[in-house]
Amino acid sequence: MTSVVSTHDSALKPSSAILRPLVAAAALANAGFLGFYATAPAQEPTSGETTAFVNGSWYDGNGFVPRSMYVRDGVFVDAPSGEPTTTIDLEGAVVLPAFAEAHHHMVLCEPGRIESFIDAGILYAAILNARVSSRSCQAEFHGDGSVEIVNALAGITASEAHPSQIGLYFLEEDDVDGEWVHVIDEAEDLDRVLARIEAVRPDLLKIFLSYTEDYAQLRTDKTIEPWYRGLDPAMVPDIVRKAHSMGLRVAAHVMSATDFEVAVDAGVDLVAHLPGFAPGAAFTDDEEHPYLSALESDPDRYRVSGKVAARAAERGISVATTVSGGSPTAAIAENLRTLRDAGVRLLIGSDRGEFHSVDEAVFLVEHDLMPADEVVQPLAVTTPRFLFPERAIGSFGPGAEATFVALRADPLVDIGNLRVPLWVVQRGAVLRQPQPAKQVLTQGQP
Repeated sequence: MTSVVSTHDSALKPSSAILRPLVAAAALANAGFLGFYATAPAQEPTSGETTAFVNGSWYDGNGFVPRSMYVRDGVFVDAPSGEPTTTIDLEGAVVLPAFAEAHHHMVLCEPGRIESFIDAGILYAAILNARVSSRSCQAEFHGDGSVEIVNALAGITASEAHPSQIGLYFLEEDDVDGEWVHVIDEAEDLDRVLARIEAVRPDLLKIFLSYTEDYAQLRTDKTIEPWYRGLDPAMVPDIVRKAHSMGLRVAAHVMSATDFEVAVDAGVDLVAHLPGFAPGAAFTDDEEHPYLSALESDPDRYRVSGKVAARAAERGISVATTVSGGSPTAAIAENLRTLRDAGVRLLIGSDRGEFHSVDEAVFLVEHDLMPADEVVQPLAVTTPRFLFPERAIGSFGPGAEATFVALRADPLVDIGNLRVPLWVVQRGAVLRQPQPAKQVLTQGQP
């Protein structure tokens, strides 16, 4: 059998920065929930009843407009001719569509993490690599009253390449290929692997590119850890084309600007990182390695050109931010400006086990990487719609799903207000409300 990942000792020793999220997630899962909200079972209106949400200001794409909104059977409706069955007073809260996380892993089937996402108003998430067997827990943990997910399951990479080494923490080496990743080293492997992927039907497909400009060197230099290796770039166009023919959208892990260009030219749907999010020896703390130290001292490796950004925009490719795990470097700031200037659709995602997209959004604004209006809109509108393009979400129009977050104050004035949701509502069912819940409720006649 082809080796999935190098098993020499250092491959099993990622940096403490990588291990901390894993440890933190396990701790939170065991700690229980201590929250600001009442967490009784969701209050679901009886079919046909109308709930009025009054004294709130609702997001219109530019700001917040005071109005009353009405919900029946889980969707927004026009004002009823008679009295609503129930009225909920939002007491001046500002209301956004529920938030989404464009790149995560550890909320999957993890009750403590799910609760923390709901507390934050994050009701949608993309899981951009997971064990194939996680399908069995997805239905149990991610339905009504929870965080709804799209799950990439096992992604495609090369042997001894990222993220195979992570699978060795919880699988035997012979089980990593097929359960945690799908390994492709030669073109003749592709159809066999795609048939295996089609049999498990992920919601999208993840592929892994890493410093493709140095692919040949990275394949032969075994002193460089698997964290920094990925697919043969020559195979990427065929992978994307065939995945699309199967009805699968494709997300690409990238490290460098060359990886970004390879992904764009192949026509992926989502670039899962901003180039420069983890430069040099970020994954293994191996700063002394000459190759990795050279990466860190070469910002041009990560600089996305305006021409490539324009091609990404023209092709409708989205990019997840994922920058809050590191420093707000000049390369990150420049890449965000380039993508924004080109009109590339940015999605808010963290790829941080111990944090989430609200943390990412606050980081982007507080470090002057993006203005608040350009962060709030993708967090609440663009990212949810990308994850679930067939659904009427991310808006408050008649027929749209009544899934929203009511905040204490305007996040366009102070981005920190994203961290203070008072109400979290999913398809008309109240998942979180202030405690004590003095806002509620006047009951009308059914």
